[in-house]
Amino acid sequence: MRKSGESDRESIIAYEKEIINSLTNLKDKSGRKISELFIELPSKEVYSDYYKIIKNPISFSIINNKIKRGEYPNLDNLYEDLKLMQENANTYNKKNSIVCKDAALLVV
Repeated sequence: MRKSGESDRESIIAYEKEIINSLTNLKDKSGRKISELFIELPSKEVYSDYYKIIKNPISFSIINNKIKRGEYPNLDNLYEDLKLMQENANTYNKKNSIVCKDAALLVV
C-alpha cells in the first residue's frame, strides 16, 4: 500500500510533466514551436561565450530530467527554473529579440 505522500508526489510529478509538455508544444500563429530554442542548451562550440556569461544554464531537457528524478518538491521550484530560463535568455540576447519574446511567452 502506498503512503499518502507518495501518491501526492506522483501527482505533482504528473502535473509537472503536463506543464512542460504544454509549454514545449506551444506554437505561435505561424505554427512555429515557441520552445524550440529552449529544448537543449546552446552548442558550446558555437556559443562558447554563452557559458562565460550564463552561470546557470537551463533547458527543457534539463528540466525534464529533473522532473523524472523527482528534484522539484513543489511547483514553485519548477517555476524557479522556468524563470531562470527566461532570465538567461534576457541576459544573453538583445532585449527585443525573438528569443526574449519567446521566453516571455513561456514563462507567464
